[in-house]
Amino acid sequence: MMKKITGILILLAIMLAGCRNNNSGNTSEAIFPEEEKRNSTLDYVQEYEALSSILQQFEEPAQVFRVTSTEHSQVIGRQGTVINLNPDYLETVDGEPVTGEITVVLKEQTNQRELVLGNTQTVSNGQLIVSGGAYYIGMAADGKELRIKKGKSLDMEFPKVTEDEMELFYGQRDSLGQMNWQVAQQKFVKKKHKEEDFIAETDVFMVVLETIEGIDTIKNFSQKEFEKQQKRRKMEKETREVEEKLYEAIKINQLGWINCDRFYRIPPDCKTDLIIAMDNKLIDVPVAKAFLVFKNINSVLSYNYFAHEDDNHFNNIHFNNIPVGEDVKLIIYTAEKGKVYIHSSDFTLKKDETLTIALKESNDKELENMLMLH
Repeated sequence: MMKKITGILILLAIMLAGCRNNNSGNTSEAIFPEEEKRNSTLDYVQEYEALSSILQQFEEPAQVFRVTSTEHSQVIGRQGTVINLNPDYLETVDGEPVTGEITVVLKEQTNQRELVLGNTQTVSNGQLIVSGGAYYIGMAADGKELRIKKGKSLDMEFPKVTEDEMELFYGQRDSLGQMNWQVAQQKFVKKKHKEEDFIAETDVFMVVLETIEGIDTIKNFSQKEFEKQQKRRKMEKETREVEEKLYEAIKINQLGWINCDRFYRIPPDCKTDLIIAMDNKLIDVPVAKAFLVFKNINSVLSYNYFAHEDDNHFNNIHFNNIPVGEDVKLIIYTAEKGKVYIHSSDFTLKKDETLTIALKESNDKELENMLMLH
């Protein structure tokens, strides 16, 4: 059961409200055009919020930090995200100065389990993208939501979970909670470090060969000085090991959802559509959530299903323009009269395939096991 939060945390919680070709690219073809039609209305908002809350019981709680508004601060998340916070660059959403204590809320989603539990699909304007980590950063002070001032930015460092070249994206959710990412035309840069010193011991003195910017320098040290240098090297090594897991600081000009991503280009002859037909013999399924989890890339698609009496075409789940040959896991779940019903299957995407699935009654343990993704 999720813990209740009050006051300023409630405000911040609302704010949360062969054929494989990995080159960057762009396309206007939607992955689920049928769903986009439905999401233009406010139908079923409460139903989908209730479905999302079922997964949230397994989600890691958001990290909450409190810092002063009178001086610079640094916030470091559990997975290494670094937020360099300059209060002078912040204001309330009403354009007022920031006063009092600043509350920072941070979510770090670096793997598929976290993306699914957070309902954070990896799609940019209908095109599949591969995530190097999705992050939510929200701030408030004196009960008011904060934003970054126009023309200003905050320096942030994000975990480097892949060696692929990644870009910055900003995310927005629609009325039903579906995420869409917009590319910001900024690339993430790997940190650069100077070469390590080479230290050798002799009978008389210690010799250090230090290389800085391509220039080699030999230094002789006493035993005492040598021990000091060894301690310094150890600290530098530990710092470097931490920093190597992060990108260079990147300038962020808006708070909210931020993603480290790359486009997944699919050659035209390798695109396919996947249709999932619901066999509802066990229960009537008015609404359901579906996730398509890719096993070889850090990508997740989600789909909001609902039964539509007037149009049978809407009674199926549609994923369009997705890559043939990728291994995936399909997860579908719904709730009815206090009970949860699920489906899970693993398969390889084939050309123009239609699958018929049935939901079965589940318990918390089985649901949690289904969500044990890498």
